[in-house]
Amino acid sequence: MQVIGLFLLLSVSNIADSSKLSIPGNDTLVFSGYTWIIKTSDSLVSPGPNYFSKSKKNIWVDKDGYLHLKITRREDKWDCVEINSEKSFGYGRYILYLGSRVDSLDKNVFLGMSTYSDSAEYNHREIDIELSRWGGSGGYNGQFVVQPWNVLGNVYRFNVKLQDNYSVHSFNWQKGIVYFQSICGEKYVIPDSTNVIKVWNYTKDGIPESGDVKVKINLWLVNGRAPSDSLDAEVVVRKFEFVK
Repeated sequence: MQVIGLFLLLSVSNIADSSKLSIPGNDTLVFSGYTWIIKTSDSLVSPGPNYFSKSKKNIWVDKDGYLHLKITRREDKWDCVEINSEKSFGYGRYILYLGSRVDSLDKNVFLGMSTYSDSAEYNHREIDIELSRWGGSGGYNGQFVVQPWNVLGNVYRFNVKLQDNYSVHSFNWQKGIVYFQSICGEKYVIPDSTNVIKVWNYTKDGIPESGDVKVKINLWLVNGRAPSDSLDAEVVVRKFEFVK
């Protein structure tokens, strides 16, 4: 019950933060063929609250085109990372290809991908894939969310267990349905018994109608708490893909 309560607090912080980002327009990078705005903050802001950095110690694209997101210590502070797409999207498949053991993240580290609209309509059209233990030592370390989070049945929690660095996490947002899936392996495929982590078919009332949404990918610290192992945390994102 304690971990679930913590999740509810984080969701509120994430929604509030997304509607008031102030990001210099020249702090950008190109990844997977899209331009992304890098969130920066010299003061504590949500989600978290945390500090967010554009430093190449925290975020870079390597020679293979992989995106590296890293939480690092800077004196007595911890710098986190977040990027937001310049391009707007709508109905379609949102796919995140990972190249790290995200099932082994420190309990205070959070990795997320979500859609988000500046318009408050349909709860900002926010749909989330979230990988974290939310500060807990055990239990679930992943969840799918269709906002608003506080409506019964809008959150589906599950456990991620990998055999290697590779996993693919996605949702297919169409009229009246959002189909989530997390699978092991390097490729986006229809899951079967050999590679499925979890799938969820969300068909409740209240699924947002298509509209302009940006994509956000972030790596941050739960409640702004330092990693429990006091070590930097890094996640490699091999690719982001959108398919209509």
